Amino acid sequence: MGDRRAHSSLLRLPFLLLLTLTILKITTSTSLDHPIPPQPASVLPKSSNDTDNEPIFTLQLDVDSESVTLTILEDEDPEDAVLKFCEHYGLDQDSYAFLVEEVINSGLFEVEDDDDEEEDERREDGQDSTQQEYRSPPSVDGDVIHQIPVSSPDGKHVGTVMFTSSEEPADVAYNFVKDHGLDYGYKNLILEAACEVIDCEREEAMVFDLAVDLGLEAEVHLTIFEGEDAREAVISFCGDYGIGEEDAQMLIEEVKKEGIEVLDAGRVVWQQDVSLEAGVSLGTVYVHADEEPADAISAFLYENMGEDKLESLYDRALEVLTSLACKTVPCTRLQPLIWSENVEDDEGNYIGTVEVLEGVEPIDAIAHFCSHFQLSVDYRAAILEACCEEVECTRVSPRVYQQRINDESGNLIGNVEILEGEEVVDAVVKFVIDNQVTLDIIALKNHFFQTACDIPGTVCTRNKAKLWEKNIVNHEKESLGMMAIMDDREPVDQIWDFLADKIEDEYDRTNFFFNMKPVICEGKYVICSREAPLIFGPQPMTGPEGVTVGALSVMLGEEPIDATYKLFARAGLFEKKWDFRAVFDQICAFPGLEGKCLRQEALKYSKRNATVGDVNIGDIAVWEHEEVIDVCYRKRIEYNLTVSQQMELFNGICALKDVYCERSRAVLYQEVVNKRDYDYEEYADNNSTCPRKYCGWRFIAGWEGPINKVIAWLNEDGNIDYFTDPRFVLGMLLGLAFANRVLVSVLFRVPPFRRFRKRAKGLGMREWAILFSGGVLLGSFIYSAGVEPTTAIDSSLHAFMGKMEGPVQVLEGEQVADAVLHWALVEEKKHHPLLRKHIHWSLIDNTCARKDELQLEKACQRRKAFEKLDFGSISYWGQEHKLTYWKNPNATMEEEIDAGRVEDTVDEICERLVPPMDNCNEDVAIHMIEQYEAWEENRQEQKSVYAKIGVCADATAGEIYIAAGKTFNKLGSNYVPFARVDNGTTNGWTTTYHPWDTKTMQAQMIMDKLPELLNDKDREWYDKPCEPVFGGAMCAKKDAKGNMMIEMG
Repeated sequence: MGDRRAHSSLLRLPFLLLLTLTILKITTSTSLDHPIPPQPASVLPKSSNDTDNEPIFTLQLDVDSESVTLTILEDEDPEDAVLKFCEHYGLDQDSYAFLVEEVINSGLFEVEDDDDEEEDERREDGQDSTQQEYRSPPSVDGDVIHQIPVSSPDGKHVGTVMFTSSEEPADVAYNFVKDHGLDYGYKNLILEAACEVIDCEREEAMVFDLAVDLGLEAEVHLTIFEGEDAREAVISFCGDYGIGEEDAQMLIEEVKKEGIEVLDAGRVVWQQDVSLEAGVSLGTVYVHADEEPADAISAFLYENMGEDKLESLYDRALEVLTSLACKTVPCTRLQPLIWSENVEDDEGNYIGTVEVLEGVEPIDAIAHFCSHFQLSVDYRAAILEACCEEVECTRVSPRVYQQRINDESGNLIGNVEILEGEEVVDAVVKFVIDNQVTLDIIALKNHFFQTACDIPGTVCTRNKAKLWEKNIVNHEKESLGMMAIMDDREPVDQIWDFLADKIEDEYDRTNFFFNMKPVICEGKYVICSREAPLIFGPQPMTGPEGVTVGALSVMLGEEPIDATYKLFARAGLFEKKWDFRAVFDQICAFPGLEGKCLRQEALKYSKRNATVGDVNIGDIAVWEHEEVIDVCYRKRIEYNLTVSQQMELFNGICALKDVYCERSRAVLYQEVVNKRDYDYEEYADNNSTCPRKYCGWRFIAGWEGPINKVIAWLNEDGNIDYFTDPRFVLGMLLGLAFANRVLVSVLFRVPPFRRFRKRAKGLGMREWAILFSGGVLLGSFIYSAGVEPTTAIDSSLHAFMGKMEGPVQVLEGEQVADAVLHWALVEEKKHHPLLRKHIHWSLIDNTCARKDELQLEKACQRRKAFEKLDFGSISYWGQEHKLTYWKNPNATMEEEIDAGRVEDTVDEICERLVPPMDNCNEDVAIHMIEQYEAWEENRQEQKSVYAKIGVCADATAGEIYIAAGKTFNKLGSNYVPFARVDNGTTNGWTTTYHPWDTKTMQAQMIMDKLPELLNDKDREWYDKPCEPVFGGAMCAKKDAKGNMMIEMG
């Protein structure tokens, strides 16, 4: 066997085959089918309920005062049916013959005359045919404690195995198989099923037992067990009792008379050519008469298989070859022996031989052996120590309990194994973690508390599992005590609580925690779901309606503003338009968070050395004021990524539940607009800062300008000498003293202050006066020297007076002209007029003049805006992608579709969907065209006249006039000077409608409003946003005098 196994020359004890324990559900009976080693099947005998055949014969009988019915089905053999019935109810031979005769007399069955010669021979030998076929239940000594009905491969009932209290189950199973001429594999199946219910001392049957008269007081028996070499058994028996060679040969002859094969020593009893694959042969494996097949095959495989094949093919090869060998040669086991040892007591008396089979943990085999012979734990430890010197041992505690665990579908998950001295709850929780079980962990614990706690060797002292335990030592090698991680709380919280009691200084405790955490959390069973312990929370958060929206938790080292942002993102509070800043200010006032809000801007996401595919894009950080897509776009430009790679990065970040992504398109360019920078016409005759008539402290953005002015002045040559000259300091003091004297004299002459003059105590009052007057002089000096000469106030006032609400943003896929028009429509609500004014066109021109610098080449392809059509959105991987189409006002829908502009838009949208969506281009194109057609069909239902005639708000009067003419023709109305509808000159629009037709009325509505759009002053009033009045029931606009004008149409 080589270095990996050892064996003894003494006889192996057969009961050691019971070392592998299997915990199964106990049943009162078992049915067996035809065995196909090494994995035979097992089925129940077929009953009348398993078929749809109609019964053709029934007979009512009384058996042991119980009324039973013999039933024979249409496709059932009558004799087999009677045989099953008699064996099931334990009826004797006479009853069987009577029932067979009753069936024959019924006339429903024909009696076959085949094999007459064999029948005559049996009758000549004095045997009845029914006696030959039917085996009545055996008469046995002792009570029947278990029975197993056995079926043949074709489903026919063979007989019932009766186990009694006075017989060893292995012997009963062996005799049954032998008597019925069944395949040897039946014996193992029958015994395996029986041993689940009744106690079995051994697996090997006693095949020979002979009482030998040696003239001794006690009777001596020569016994041979199943699988044991008969010659070796006789020789060993004769050696033990000093029997000579002639007598030994006589005993061998007695053994042969019983039909037991006595093999010549060393004779080959089985051989097989072995090939791993076509053309690759390992040679021939031989099994000799004195060998166990599994041992011979295992030795052959280890000797002839390469190391690369052993790991992957050994188990399967051993299983196949052993199953083949055991069909021919008796096998006592299917696993090879890797270690065995003779065991003696303290006085040198032989106890037995302990054997360890391959695949069995040594301690389990040794513990079973010691338990059987009632050996002490010290004895067990000595045997284990000897064994582990020669074979690999993975543990020193034996398994004392095992149970199969199935999922809800009945599929096997695994076995829960409990070792000696192990807490039951520890074994259960470790099994759940190892197998990632989704079962109810509480229910599973309670089940094992009820079933396993009474098993000898198990321990049930707690209901919480201990996942990790170790003595903790600080940096000075001082012990802090034993720390255990239990399964009922987050591990990092348990670590922090332990250190809180041991280390007072928070800084040292924090450093020790972060050094200690990786060691513990990398343990097999310790699952840390958080990076740090909680220093605050969980604190439930409720909304205005009193509904809880989530819980706020702040971890060690985490900024409260980051935790607040995560809460908003998880609970969807950004979508609900909650005031993030207001909530954060309230949180910072919570007890326990005072002084911990060190940062005022949340960090949405950060990662070091981020990668997109194979590209390392370095560190990435997204702050509160930034959108994720904007940061991804900057990385795309910096590292020359593709759009797909940009969107892959975007999806990876936005898929996190703690990150809120408002947009899926990046801002290519953004500008905060000051209206006074563009509306020079309004301030052409005067300076824009003339409205300031006093010191506008509220317009000062900060002291940055004045301070920089002072620093610049001090840096000029010679200026710093003013302050270092002693005469300057002396002059300042004299000036302050003189000012103080004048101020005090004047102050005490004022009637209300005269009464304080007598109470003033000289120097104290003067010191107070010096400080007061010095403060006034210093402030005046700073203002006159640092503030007033600068343009800080004027610049701040200019920015304040011209500040607009929102910036101009150009998004990916947008044109600058479209973005500016959209911005102007929004800003006109407070800063009307903007459309078509100098600021409108200048923003487009100034931005596109820098298109190379701003990388806006594709966004500056036109100066006039296109009509924006909203066709919905696609929700893909948790993100909304808007389906926006920009329609050329100078083209019809049919021209747009034929030119492929819709397909181009679809291509751009689908390119941004990562991972690629199946059939994206076709499905989105169909949807957008359907939406496009529906929009055109319902265009006249739009409120805006611009939308009715298909132009944008930046259209010129000429463009409006032409678009209106086309619209009138479509609606069947004439419009001078365009072609007439009623004379067929309108290029296809030749239909006229009744004056009260809907289309005619739609044309009239446009006609009413059209003059307003063709007059600049009226159009400006038309563009002015209206304000809802009367609760939104009507809309009103303010004229130049501030009067409210209600729009009626």
